[in-house]
Formats: sequence, structure tokens, C-alpha cells
Amino acid sequence: MHLKGKEIEKLKKSGAEIVDVILSPEVAFTGDTTSDFMLEPRNADALRAKLLITGVLTISIKCAFHTSINVDLNLYGSHPFYLDVREDGEAHGVVWVNSNGMDVIYEGDTVTWRVIGGVVDLYVFAGPTAEDVVGQYTEQVGRPAPMPYWSFGFHQCRYGYHDVYELESVVAGYAKAKIPLDVMWTDIDYTDAYKDFTLDPVHFPVDKMQPFVETLHKNGQRCVVILDPGISVNNTYGTFVRGMKADIFIKRYGVPYLGVVWPGPVYFPDFVNPATANFWADEIIRFRKLLPVDGLWIDMNEISNFNTSEPTPHSTLDDPPYKINNSGVHRPINNKTVPATAVHYGNISEYNAHNLYGYLEARATHAALIRATGERPFVLSRSTFIGSGKYTAHWTGDNSATWDDLAYSIPAILNFGLFGIPMVGADICGFNGNTTEELCRRWIQLGAFYPFARNHASVGTLPHELYRWESVAASSRKVLGLRYRLLPYFYTLMLEAHSTGLPIARPLFFSFPKEAKTYRIDSQFLLGRGVMVSPVIQQGATSVNVYFPAGN
Repeated sequence: MHLKGKEIEKLKKSGAEIVDVILSPEVAFTGDTTSDFMLEPRNADALRAKLLITGVLTISIKCAFHTSINVDLNLYGSHPFYLDVREDGEAHGVVWVNSNGMDVIYEGDTVTWRVIGGVVDLYVFAGPTAEDVVGQYTEQVGRPAPMPYWSFGFHQCRYGYHDVYELESVVAGYAKAKIPLDVMWTDIDYTDAYKDFTLDPVHFPVDKMQPFVETLHKNGQRCVVILDPGISVNNTYGTFVRGMKADIFIKRYGVPYLGVVWPGPVYFPDFVNPATANFWADEIIRFRKLLPVDGLWIDMNEISNFNTSEPTPHSTLDDPPYKINNSGVHRPINNKTVPATAVHYGNISEYNAHNLYGYLEARATHAALIRATGERPFVLSRSTFIGSGKYTAHWTGDNSATWDDLAYSIPAILNFGLFGIPMVGADICGFNGNTTEELCRRWIQLGAFYPFARNHASVGTLPHELYRWESVAASSRKVLGLRYRLLPYFYTLMLEAHSTGLPIARPLFFSFPKEAKTYRIDSQFLLGRGVMVSPVIQQGATSVNVYFPAGN
């Protein structure tokens, strides 16, 4: 269905720009959502269904904080890109380079973008193969950054580690179980009252954390810590004082905008401002002199805000006349984020820059780590935008310990490979909720082949480090043993991604474009051209039906 003249005029009067494109039925598509790999038009009451359903699928693209268990809703990133594969294997792609909020309406043979600002800056990539399209796309938006070799090892994290002694216990538990562990992570627990660039003086004191990290390094292991963008408003906090002196915070009504996140009242650095990159790098360098961490994890950068600010009266920025389908319920665009009337450097409104925040923070963090270490940096960002792969890896966010989320992790990593972010993975064994022995065992059997392989859990859930169950430990030793034997292969694929844009994890039709049956397979994937992964993703299953393409 195409928009009729009266419909277009009505939408234009509401402030939306309209682009209507004819498609084939086979579209791998667009934005940061939890969904199947090949989109299908479907009824809004049946979003979790994998069967073809008549109806219309509308996805909003606006960076927002939801858990990724919410299917077909806008999540953490903005990627207005689609890849269209025809029955003969020929493909093309289109990206709309636009940072404003938008709705994307997919109806099987057409896609309509409805965007609330910016310019119509469309790029068409002629292919003719899917591999060619992704290569052309990443040539335009930026090739993926090369990742350090150690980042392809296995990573362990948890929100809720109580103290440095628990970190030491976890590292020792992996060693005792003979399960490889290359990188130990800490969530916000390590900080003093959740303030960036600080250490909790009681539970993670500097005189204990320094020898902990030193021991990791002596064992050839690494340490990564989290940073959130919100800077605590506290006149005794050095980072805040230096930020105020440098005048680098986002403003509203002429003063720094006050949000609320984990530390309480916070100001948010304005990464549009060139001075903010220097401020951020100086804080990272200062912190690394205290604790020489190896990589940085930047979270909550959609931007997430625990408060919702009142809209400015009569403002078409805070309350635009066209309501995008934010969160699937037309949620106001100011909900739980920085308001649209806030202002960045150069008088750029948050309305126009919102979706760029994670990209700009990743760029600044990437540059800061190069300056601090002189080595290839490792950055992991939750929020991403077109071209973020030049600076950062990504994980799929706050998933849950469910069989559905295990299955959805495959199309998620495949999508981000298409977006030019090949270093991607999902939280192994599930972040929210209590996992089970069977689910955790199946998840590591799959997750060992994610490009980025990290076990992570939320506070208040049962611990699920891989050594907690003997059956999981046994599977982990087997599949991670295979992963470690494949590390040179993973690293070669990373070089290929950096050079050509091709993803590490790829859908089957990349290598078998003439086989139409491969177009809708999202329960198997390829690593490069040489390894096919076909995991068990159903509870109680002891076998799996695998499609083997004809090959050559």
C-alpha cells in the first residue's frame, strides 16, 4: 500500500517528512529492536509470533532505555538501514542518514519512513550481492574499528558483585574449574556512590583494587569497568568541579540540565562540544593512573534519565505535532530522557541530536583510550548510531533468562553485523531473572560463538557464572576450548571486517545467495565463510533440525 495524496498532506501538516519505498518481501531491517531477522508484516497483538501474519509492522527509531525483552520496540540505537534481497539473490540497501525520531512502517512490499525533523539524506547501495551492499554501506559510514586480540576471549560480569574479594573469588572459580577467562568486569558496584571515576572506599578500596588488577595482568587477563554519562552534582566531586569549570554540560534555559540517574542529581556531558572530548579524556587518564583498566563500558547513554521533565509550554520540540510510536504506545519523546528543548554546543537542540549521544560518547571514549594507553582501544557501548562501529563494540542490552531471548540473540547479532558493528554479543545465560541449568548450558553452547562473548547477570538474580553447575562447566570447557582454538580465525575475520566491512557473524544467504530457503533462517549463522553454527535453542530439545546449503 502506498500513501495517498490526502494522507501525505495530513502528515506533512503534522510536521512529518515522508519517504515511501517499494520493496521485495525479503527484507533484513532496520534499527535496534528485538525481532526476527527477516521482518514480516504482522498484527500488533501478535508481535512475538514467527509466523507470517497479515497486518502492518511499525517500528519507531529513537534511542530509548527498555529491556530487550520488549519485542519490536525501539531500544538503544538508531540504524535507519535496510537490506533487500530478491529471489534471484540480488540485493540492494538503503540508509537514511537522519538523527531525528522516526516511524518505519513496513507492509510487506513497501516501507514508509515518517521522520519528525532533519533532512532527506538517502543513500542507495546497488549491490548486487548482500556482501557487496554491506561493504558499500560501511565504506560510506565507516569501517568497523579493529578490536584487540584479548577482547575475543571470554568475559565475565555481574551487576551486584559485593566487593573486591568476590571478584577474586570469581576469577579463582574459573581457574579451579579450568574454564578460560580473559576479562573480568565490574558494573557500577565498584564506584563510590555511583560516581564515575571513583572507587568505593569500603568494598572496592584502591589499595585492594590495584593489586587485584595487577594480578589479572600478571596472569595475562584484563579488566573492564563501566561508566555512565551522568556526572553527580556534588561540589566535593572533582569530576563535577572540573566539568563545571570547563562548561561542558548540556543546558536547558541557559543552565546545565538537571537529570537523575544512579548517583542522584546529575548533569550530562555535551559530547557535541569539542571541549568535552578533552575533558572526558583527562578524566579517563586521571582514573587510569589510579586503576589501570584495559577497556571501558559506556552504558545508559540513550540518554537514560530517571526523571521526565515537563515540556516547555507551546513547544513543538518537546511536544511535536506528529507523535512517533515511541515504545509502541506513542510515549512522549521527553519520557525518561533529556528533554528535546535542551541545547547542545552550537545551539543544536536535543530534539535533533538525541540519537547521536551514544555515537559521540563512543567516539570520545575511543580517542581517550588511545591517548591514555597508546594501544588499540576496547569500548563497549549500549547506545549506537549509523557508523558507531568505527569506535565501539556493542551488546544487545538487558535481555532476560528466557528461551525466547536465547533465540532472539541470533537475529540481533546478525542485524548489528549488517549495521557495521561486527563485535557484538548478548548477555550469556540472560541478564534479568533467574536462569536454569539447562538454559545456561544451551546459552554458552551458542554464546561461545558470538563475536563478543560475555556472561552477565543482574543484581538480585541467582549467580550463573559458568562453574556454578557441573554440566554447564563441562559444556563450557568444550565449547570455549573450541572458541579459543578458533581465536586466530575470529581475529582474521575482524581484520576482514575492518578492511571490507563484512560482518564476523553472517546470515546464511551471504554465502548462499541463490538459495531462497536461507533467506528466512535466523536460528543458524555463519562465522565468516568457513564455520556454520546451528545451536539448540528450544527447551528440552536433544537434537536440532539444520539446513545445509548445497554449496559448490
